[in-house]
Parts: sequence; C-alpha cells; structure tokens
Amino acid sequence: MVRVWFMMARSMVWRIHQVTIWLSPDEWLIFSNTIDDKDFNQIEEKLIQNICKTKLGAVIDVTDQFVMINLSGNKIFDLFQTGSPFNFNEFRNKKGATTQTLLAKIDVIIQNKDQNDANLFVRRSFSRHLFSWMSDSASRL
Repeated sequence: MVRVWFMMARSMVWRIHQVTIWLSPDEWLIFSNTIDDKDFNQIEEKLIQNICKTKLGAVIDVTDQFVMINLSGNKIFDLFQTGSPFNFNEFRNKKGATTQTLLAKIDVIIQNKDQNDANLFVRRSFSRHLFSWMSDSASRL
C-alpha cells in the first residue's frame, strides 16, 4: 500500500523497509536496502497508478543512477563543510533533514539520519571521485 505523507520540505519519512525523502515540491526519492524486486515492482506500480495515470506527475526509476554512501562519525559534517557552500551548523542537529548541495563541486543529496550518521547520494559516474576527495579531505581534519 502506498500512502501520501504530509511532510516538511527537505525532510524524510521512515517506514519499515523504505525511506521517502522530499527533495522539492514535485520531487521525491524513495529508497530501501532491504526491499526485494517483487515488492519494489508493487510499489512502483501503485505509484504509476496513483500519480502517472491521474496526470499528477511522473514516476522515474533512478535505481542505477545513484550510489548511496553511509558515513558516520563525529566529524562527518565538518568534512561536508570543507567542500560545500551549504551551512551545516543547524542541519547537523536536525535528525531527518535532507539537503541537495554541492560537495567538491559534485551534486549530492545528504540525508541526516542522526547527529553523527548520514547518507550521501551521488550520481554513480561521480562516486569514485567524490569518495577519493572525501578520503583525502578526511585525512586533514
């Protein structure tokens, strides 16, 4: 069953097996590490029925487009701050907050899971470069 959640902008909702991130008024990212193909296909079909077929928007599968990197530690937001114009001072204390920003001149989505735990979504083609930059920058913190 797919439900519509009323959320604050740039926030997320956890369900048992999936996370929904509201990126903008008309853009959502739904992901899961534990969902199987059958369940994913059911969710996708429900979204298509409720969104596409009612002409409310489009549903696009970007599964192969993004890499999710989970980072944890007491200096992760300091690491982000070294390569981003975004101010992480308030963000780091807002569990459930998300932002789209540049990190080392690469478009990323950052999901604040907890004070010292974050998911970083990056396009697959930039993931190695970003990981290399993070490794290098982290050695200087």
